Amino acid sequence: MTWQPTLNELTPSAPAQDPGDQVELSGLGPRLAQSTLEAAAQNDNLRRQRCYRFVKQGLAAEGINLTGVPAYVAADQLARDSRFEEVRVERDQLAELPEGAVVVWNRNPKAGHLYGHISVALGDGREVSDRIRPQVTNYRSQYRVFLPEGSSLETVVAGNGQSRGLPAEGVVG
Repeated sequence: MTWQPTLNELTPSAPAQDPGDQVELSGLGPRLAQSTLEAAAQNDNLRRQRCYRFVKQGLAAEGINLTGVPAYVAADQLARDSRFEEVRVERDQLAELPEGAVVVWNRNPKAGHLYGHISVALGDGREVSDRIRPQVTNYRSQYRVFLPEGSSLETVVAGNGQSRGLPAEGVVG
């Protein structure tokens, strides 16, 4: 049997659950995170960088179909999808994104990122694509952030109590 990660297993603050309990994930964000975790669990070769493949599978499980090959092409598709809102988030705040937020990095051949990068935030400072890792914040290219319907940046709050999420006004980076 293949290990199937769950958000409860990966989130340290989650209470322990009886294995017989069925947990219904409400909201598109948690479902996107869970579906992408399940897709990434099928990655049998971590040496190959296939972020777009597993994010596409995770989103497809929730009825969001992305097309094309390089990861960066997903940004324009998500911008046209009414289930997402593009928001502007500063680079140092990416690790604070809510569950299910999608980050799409543009390509930068000079930095070795020919295809860009795409990931789904887990809501705890980590991302999932073809693997689970800390949220990428240091690629030397532009990026775009998409919040799934029902999500907000209310949890991304500055020390002065002001929301750090900004309306989308083009590409940040």
